[in-house]
Amino acid sequence: MNKKKRFIIMGIIIFAVILISIPLYFNYQKKQMNKLIDITNKFFEEYVKESKESYTKNNMNATYKPTEIIIIAGDKNEFLAKVYFEIDIDVDGERDYTSTERTMRIKKNDNNEYKIVDEGNSATIDGLKLVNYSNKDKDKELLNKTKEELDTSEHKKVAGIYYSIEPDGIKLSYDKKKRG
Repeated sequence: MNKKKRFIIMGIIIFAVILISIPLYFNYQKKQMNKLIDITNKFFEEYVKESKESYTKNNMNATYKPTEIIIIAGDKNEFLAKVYFEIDIDVDGERDYTSTERTMRIKKNDNNEYKIVDEGNSATIDGLKLVNYSNKDKDKELLNKTKEELDTSEHKKVAGIYYSIEPDGIKLSYDKKKRG
């Protein structure tokens, strides 16, 4: 009987530890993703600074307003992020508003410093695990659409057959040329 009580108590303790660990783990993951959001924002601010200087040289003024940052794939060592932003350009009192995005693949080097290794349309999720973490609450369907947009522009090769995944299906090429 004594062994049975110990077994039950050990089971309860293990169960309690698991219940406590799950929220702690998710909180840890959220903090890690928020750090990646901060790193992405730092690179975006550098981009904004350079762009503003370019506009100023041409007697224009530009105001950038980030609306959302998404960590699409990766982890703390290498990740792909997308910044959605609005830009207000003032040219001699005439204003032009637009919204756009900036995609960056960011990697930590041996000195624990982050660098942009690829950006724009050439930045891909190749080799990275999908995350889809946003700095804003967002419907999962919209995050999946972001993944589809990235997959549409990517081509993969399997045994001499190239294919691209598109919203309306898969496109194949057998002549060893990438087709979109």
